[in-house]
Amino acid sequence: MKFKYFNKALKTIEQEFQLDGIKDVVLHREDKCICYSVIDELDDLVLHLIVGSFTLFGYQEQESLRLSQLLADMDLDNMFAKVRGRQEYYDGIASNLLDVSTPSNITFPIKNNNERIWLRLMTDQIDVQQKLIALHFTIVTPFITIEEDVFYKTHHDSLTGLFNKYTFDYHYGERYRNEQFHVMFLDLDDFKIINDQLGHREGDRFLQQFAAILQLHEDDHSRFYRLGGDEFVGLLFDSEETIRRMAEDILKQTQALSQEFENIHTTVSIGVIQATVREDVARKADRLMYQAKHNGKNQYLYKMEE
Repeated sequence: MKFKYFNKALKTIEQEFQLDGIKDVVLHREDKCICYSVIDELDDLVLHLIVGSFTLFGYQEQESLRLSQLLADMDLDNMFAKVRGRQEYYDGIASNLLDVSTPSNITFPIKNNNERIWLRLMTDQIDVQQKLIALHFTIVTPFITIEEDVFYKTHHDSLTGLFNKYTFDYHYGERYRNEQFHVMFLDLDDFKIINDQLGHREGDRFLQQFAAILQLHEDDHSRFYRLGGDEFVGLLFDSEETIRRMAEDILKQTQALSQEFENIHTTVSIGVIQATVREDVARKADRLMYQAKHNGKNQYLYKMEE
């Protein structure tokens, strides 16, 4: 029934509009490639071109393209990968691309010639020949670029560029069971003096430069977050020795930063919990940070959770 009006429509298009119904109407999109693949080639799925051109993806003109090439050229410097984690993002896309057992709708970026290209891929198994799958690629770069900008703003603190509390809650839920999990709570000591004596503009500048100190200690999984005001937290994955060195370095760099502001002696108090029992770790690190303040400020306390 789905082809009931097919021939009549093609004939009308040809006679009344002098167009080829298949080429000029069904397959006319210049931002689209349609390919087929043979499931037997699953070890390295080969995309055989039906219509369009792989030059849209930044490649040379060619009849076929291996899926491994797309995976090798995946651009992991996008905001979605930054939030999810580069390896997790890559694994998620790759597993979807390689799973031909069910139809899929995947959006991912590749980079060619220093240009990021966002592709939307829809796949379908061919009902009448289940060894074949159809792959429809569409260039969606303008739309995803806008979406990526919105995604950045919803996951980052607008003043410091660190991740925000929303992202902290997401990462905590995803990663708190990972090995060598630490929570580091940080609160600036006597920060109110900066705002009172130098004004909020200088206070904001201090927060931005303090955030820059924290960013020096980040990697793909170990990240810092601004919870609000002068309160920050880190979710960190490394050895006790490394985390202790990190805390000491943050203390020293914060003291050096304070010297750049006239008559200001703002420092930082830090509480660090190494999670062996993963229950209320963030709250315990917060309490340990306040104990550091009570003990005289400008110090860190480290505790392995029993």
